[in-house]
Amino acid sequence: MPKMPDKKYRIPEAKRVHNKPKNWLKNQEHSNIYHSTRWRKLRDWYMMNNPVCIIPGCSRAAKFLDHKDPIGDGGAIWDTNNLQGLCSSCNGRKTAKQKSYTKKI
Repeated sequence: MPKMPDKKYRIPEAKRVHNKPKNWLKNQEHSNIYHSTRWRKLRDWYMMNNPVCIIPGCSRAAKFLDHKDPIGDGGAIWDTNNLQGLCSSCNGRKTAKQKSYTKKI
């Protein structure tokens, strides 16, 4: 019968792949907003009332609460008129467009 190894195998630190940035915000000070109780309650309320992605033609479940006007560009943080629910792929497309637009400026 095979014998179990004594130690768990760990991937060496040099070989680990870290694709995601730690923070996607222009202003790093805004990151504490997304960890606040106020934001979590607002997100839960908004997603309960708007469960479907708002992009026309998309009928997938909204997974991300996004600011229409980014807060780094002066968008209102807590205004529900500045919020939109997006599915994963629509959120990725919007974020990519914003990143490419800001690189051109």
